[in-house]
Amino acid sequence: MAALTSMFYLVPNTKVRLRDAFAGGLIASMAFELGKRGFTTYLVKMPTYKALYGAFAVLPMFLLWVYFSWLVTLVAAMMTANLALTRRRPAGKPARA
Repeated sequence: MAALTSMFYLVPNTKVRLRDAFAGGLIASMAFELGKRGFTTYLVKMPTYKALYGAFAVLPMFLLWVYFSWLVTLVAAMMTANLALTRRRPAGKPARA
């Protein structure tokens, strides 16, 4: 959570409040933990991928994990950016006309 929070706080080319970065880091770390447990359960309970791919079963599973990791990271970063945007917008004004 600390690594994701610091990434969401330090990397963007704009000012991000620490509270927003912490919320994004918390959401991303929870999603990573749930994804890790779900991925492990899938690998243990569903051995059909080994029968299908044989020795190359590691490659599709690795690519699936990389895809999931970037998906979680980017969605949490978008949520962090939107938290900052909703606080900057004056009340009663629409986002776009």
